[in-house]
Amino acid sequence: GQVNPFAGWSVEDIRKGIIDHDPATYSNLIQCKAQFLAKTDISTYHELFRQRTLDQTIDSFMSTMDNHDKTFFVPETIKSRGFENIYLYACRSLEALYSHLQMAGIRKQDAVGVVPHALEVYSLLTIDGWNLIHLSGSRLCSTAKPSMRKWMQGMVDELKAANNPLSEYLVPKGKQYGFCPDNHPNGCNICKVRKE
Repeated sequence: GQVNPFAGWSVEDIRKGIIDHDPATYSNLIQCKAQFLAKTDISTYHELFRQRTLDQTIDSFMSTMDNHDKTFFVPETIKSRGFENIYLYACRSLEALYSHLQMAGIRKQDAVGVVPHALEVYSLLTIDGWNLIHLSGSRLCSTAKPSMRKWMQGMVDELKAANNPLSEYLVPKGKQYGFCPDNHPNGCNICKVRKE
């Protein structure tokens, strides 16, 4: 089961850190850690890898490819336009090439280059409270990649299920700040775009 690292914190304590910029609350949020076991496609993992505040341990692509229960992620846009079968065919073809290369004497370390980015891998993520708030702000935004929003929403749902008061603040940036701090040129049509 999940241990709630924010047990004993009131919603007001967390609100102070976010809204009032209370340094003591910021400091406490940074000291609190949460862990999540996540399954994502390699493409989404690469986006997460750029988030330097996440401590990540990932399953090796080679061991995942050797697993008979491996799965490939198919984006909704591909499913909705009728390309799911050909997309999965391409993934399975690359999986077969990976095996054929090894049978031809190519080392796994070299053959792994053909692994499709749709391959789903497990990673263990450790993140502090302050960075979790900021991660959710950008990853829940409607301008974020759909698979990233789904992944982040799963983390939020876990915290809500544990009655974690922090979950109330894991929302898109526009809801956190009351406007779009990134000032997206196209906007998301949900939050107010900041005027400069």
